[in-house]
Amino acid sequence: MPPNNPTFTLLINDMHTTIFKEIWQRDIMPLQGTTIKTQTRQLTNEIVAVTGTHLTRISSNHRESSIPYEKFEIVFNELLKNGTITRKQIDTLNKSIHPKIRAASIMMAVFVKVKGTHYIHETGELVWLDSF
Repeated sequence: MPPNNPTFTLLINDMHTTIFKEIWQRDIMPLQGTTIKTQTRQLTNEIVAVTGTHLTRISSNHRESSIPYEKFEIVFNELLKNGTITRKQIDTLNKSIHPKIRAASIMMAVFVKVKGTHYIHETGELVWLDSF
């Protein structure tokens, strides 16, 4: 099937959804109760809840905020599509989805914890190394 075929596109989207659902359960849900640091400024974020619908964290500024599952999934799909993603690209995606939620740094910090990814400090890129 050629890549511009709508059926092919649906199959790829379904595959990405399935992969992300597994990653959410395997790598992201276990982060609940842990403290992770952002990549550039090493700011701490306490992950207080991870459910099937969102991740809630308390930032280094002691502010609690929730990031919807769907935002993580959209960023992950972009990572799969391109093989890499930067914090700036995540920011741009987030602004188009939900302009009031600024979460690029914490999302990058969470994705660094996902098996099959690697963060390159020199370029600020998260790279997808695994075919899952």
